[in-house]
Amino acid sequence: MSGSARQVIVDDNDSTIVYSPNWSSQFAADKDNQGNFGKTLRSTLHGTNSNGTFQFQFSGTQIEVFGSLNMKNTSGILDPTWDCQINTTSIGATAPFLFPENNWSLCSADNLPTGTHTLTLTTQSHRRTFLFDYIQYTPSNPNDLNDALVKVPPTDPEIVYDSSWSNLANIANITRTKGSTMTFNFTGISATWYGIVPSELPPTSSQGTYAIDGNPAMPFVLAGLSPNSVTEYNQIFIQTPQLSPGPHTMTVTYEGDTESTPLTLQYILVQNVTEGSKSITSSASASSETSSNVSLSAMNDKKQNVAGIVSGVLAVVIVICLSAFIYLKYIRDRRKGAGTPRWENIVKPFSISRAPRRVVESASMSTIGLFGPSDDTTRPNHPRPTSGFTIPTRTRPRSFLREPTVPPPLPDLPQVQSTPQPKPKLKPIQTTFNNPEQPQASGSRPPRRPKKKKEPPKVAVNDLDENTSYYGGYQTWGQTKALEAASGARARDSYI
Repeated sequence: MSGSARQVIVDDNDSTIVYSPNWSSQFAADKDNQGNFGKTLRSTLHGTNSNGTFQFQFSGTQIEVFGSLNMKNTSGILDPTWDCQINTTSIGATAPFLFPENNWSLCSADNLPTGTHTLTLTTQSHRRTFLFDYIQYTPSNPNDLNDALVKVPPTDPEIVYDSSWSNLANIANITRTKGSTMTFNFTGISATWYGIVPSELPPTSSQGTYAIDGNPAMPFVLAGLSPNSVTEYNQIFIQTPQLSPGPHTMTVTYEGDTESTPLTLQYILVQNVTEGSKSITSSASASSETSSNVSLSAMNDKKQNVAGIVSGVLAVVIVICLSAFIYLKYIRDRRKGAGTPRWENIVKPFSISRAPRRVVESASMSTIGLFGPSDDTTRPNHPRPTSGFTIPTRTRPRSFLREPTVPPPLPDLPQVQSTPQPKPKLKPIQTTFNNPEQPQASGSRPPRRPKKKKEPPKVAVNDLDENTSYYGGYQTWGQTKALEAASGARARDSYI
């Protein structure tokens, strides 16, 4: 197998890692499903999209750095790039992989001399973000495993398999026998089982159970693979609840068979807490680091991001609601006021009374001399108003209208007298108003006087002229006598 010694896992949020200012913590849940190398550790990453470095001091003989790949190749130029150094000596970087992937080894160093070393990682990035996840190292002193997140390989002596288990490509152990068991003794407050789902074996889902310290067994599911999938690595099969600090025993039983997904063990991560090494408070703090602090720093970033998103959404919703309210209020007011003018909302600088539909002429323009002085001496002399404007509200009397003219009757020629009648004297027309108390408006037109009927002149027959028309201008007197004589109605000289 790859290694039989226990190793210490240092997450990217650990305070022992010193970053340059241009690094930032990132919540990595959106990257957990990329690639086939499993989820990021505790769903957190540190990243930078410019030149940056970080350093980590440790005492050990082997070290490896893991991260998430997000590379781009532009005409042979890779972005981002990085380099690792141990005590100012470069150990290079792993070969680039141009596809998104988690838990990818960025650089490693083996067979280091016993003692304290300093790891320095330097990255150069133009637009692609360099993503760092965790450090894994083999400590020189076994006491460094105390109160640390410890990676336990499948060949660890504390793991006891029954005879049905076997080796899988030197990276895991596997069983396909129903009822096979495995027992693991550890000291800590939690344990997480990681395994492999091989694509070469049946993809049908299966299940198993695990028990802690002889308590009732808890089931777990081996989901299997979908058709045409590749082998999945670093898959979580079992996650224990938070346990009390101290030694524990975990017993795992496989309940599948050869026609279903097998049970494999790639490694176990144990949050180690040595009994008596820390007080209950310290143990609880370590427990919090395993369970609650799995997302403390990450969840802080997540909360900030979620708060920003929620604030933006609320602002948009408020703006939309206000706009809708204003629009609906405008439509409602418009419908209420349709066809009915709101006189109370109109500014009234003057006192104006409504005029009747039949408008009576007011103040003639001749009163201001536009058409010359008026020669009407019968117009009443009313004073002109000095302030405001008052429109008369009474109608014109019917006596102001022109009476129809009656055409004159034909003259009774035999009774005409030669003496003309004297013209009668005209009397002024007395006009009676409906409201005698209301004065007539200044400059109003005086009432019209009806024309006197003109009576036809009475003349003698001897005074008639044959060349003069007495019938509306159509025939002369002589023509009329000739026509009557020709028709036999009357003799030519019967008028005499």
